[in-house]
Formats: sequence, C-alpha cells, structure tokens
Amino acid sequence: MNSDAEVQRQRALIQQKLHEVAEETGYAKQTVEWVYWVVVARSSAPHPKEGDRVGVSAETVCDQLIRQANDYSPGMLRAALEYNRLFRSENVGEIVTSLIEHDLLRREADDYFTDFDEIFDVENLGPYLARRGIKQRFMAPGAQRRFGLILCAIGIGLTLARSLDFGSIPNHWIGPVVWLSGSLLVFLSRSKPGSMTPRAD
Repeated sequence: MNSDAEVQRQRALIQQKLHEVAEETGYAKQTVEWVYWVVVARSSAPHPKEGDRVGVSAETVCDQLIRQANDYSPGMLRAALEYNRLFRSENVGEIVTSLIEHDLLRREADDYFTDFDEIFDVENLGPYLARRGIKQRFMAPGAQRRFGLILCAIGIGLTLARSLDFGSIPNHWIGPVVWLSGSLLVFLSRSKPGSMTPRAD
C-alpha cells in the first residue's frame, strides 16, 4: 500500500513539474510531456550505443519526435509539429533545457545546450527526412489496410465479372491490377510503427 502511495506521489510531482516547465517556456503542457516521455522512454529502452555518449543525443530525441508525429499524424507531419510549436530543433532544445533545470531529466557530461542547433526545420523537412530514412506517411496503417481490402474485393469482383462475361469490362487486366494494388496496401500496412510506453517510476 505504501509503495502505491509513493508511486502516486511521484507521478503527481512529475505532473506538477511538467506544468511548471510549460508555464516557464510557454509551450503547451502536452508538448512538454511529449518531449519528456520521448527522452525517458528512449533512455530506458534498449538501444544501440551512440558512440561514446552516456545519454541520448539531441539528434535521437528529434528523430523520435518526428517519427512519432509522422506515424500518428499521417499526412499532417508539418501541421503536427507546428501545432506543438516545434518549428525547429532549437524549440525542442528549449524544452529539454527546462526539463533538466526542473530535475526531470539529467544532463550528462557530454550534453551541451547547443546540441539541438540546426538539426531540423519545418521549412526544410524533406532533406532531414531523407537523411534519417523516414518515409512520410499519408495514411494511417488501419485505414490503409481497410482501403487495401476494399481494393482486393473490387479487383476480385471485376475479375469474376470479366470471366463470367457479366457487364462490359473492356480490359482483362483491370481486375488483377486493382487486386494487386489492394494486396500491396494490405502488406505495407502490416509494418506497424514501434510505440513507446511512458514510465512512471
């Protein structure tokens, strides 16, 4: 029982400090919390060592933020970043700096406040995405799968109609092509983005 009370106390303390960071920096609390949990989750999860670094690099933090925005706001990556006022990587750096000052994150010896300078800018996202190997999404995986299944059904229907000489379908390849397109969408939708679970301990 005492341990549960302590966990609740720690969570309340974290939330209070996140509110303080939001008020101090002028960013929405949900944005501050997003940045915080990305850093915490990345620090806690097993991941390849980044050279001689002790902690998580600014490049990795920005990478994870943009990947999450891309995965969960398909077709609206730039809008999602702008909505959270993350117009450039320096904005992320401001939040991380304040989180460190409020003892929510720990600054390692190899961390510098200038690490977030000129990593990305919403005005020039294309080159950044290409450099990091991030393919911009334009449809959520669930919707993509449903659309693919619909195309498969249409393709099968067109093929059967052509075979049974039902209706006027000019070309025999239309059905198979539509089915193949649907199958490809279903296959691609099976590649789901990895999720990060916030830790409260």
